[in-house]
Amino acid sequence: VFVCVLMTVIDILGCMWFWGLVIDSVSVIQTVIAIGLCVDYAAHVGHCFMTKAGTKEERITACLADVGAAVLNGGVSTFLAVLLLSQSQSYVFRVLFQQFFLTVVLGLGHGMILLPVLLATVGPQCYASAEKHAVPQSEKGGDVEVAEVGVNGNLQVLTG
Repeated sequence: VFVCVLMTVIDILGCMWFWGLVIDSVSVIQTVIAIGLCVDYAAHVGHCFMTKAGTKEERITACLADVGAAVLNGGVSTFLAVLLLSQSQSYVFRVLFQQFFLTVVLGLGHGMILLPVLLATVGPQCYASAEKHAVPQSEKGGDVEVAEVGVNGNLQVLTG
């Protein structure tokens, strides 16, 4: 999660230089807000991955099925909320739109594309509570009943 947030902020600063935006009080405040949004996008995916049992590929697939749509909706709604600022003549609002645009595009890209790839290849083991509740259902069929810990701490049982 940290790597994705760091890469997103570096990419935002690089795009700011490419677009000719200077580092001033407006862009610094927006960069701080961008860090918070980038953490939000990546943290949901990372946390959900840790609560799933199974192989890394199964865990990331289940993770994106669970929180992928919600994270994407959050990014799209953020973008739509600032879309009208793109037509503003005010420097403050133009910079705000440009940085929000970069934050949403790069944050979602790193959080929903790069992070799942990294987690599927070099991701950590799941939380012990998620692993503890994975119980084989039958010996010959290989079906597994998997329990996951929900956000509210309740146990949810999934049959696969």
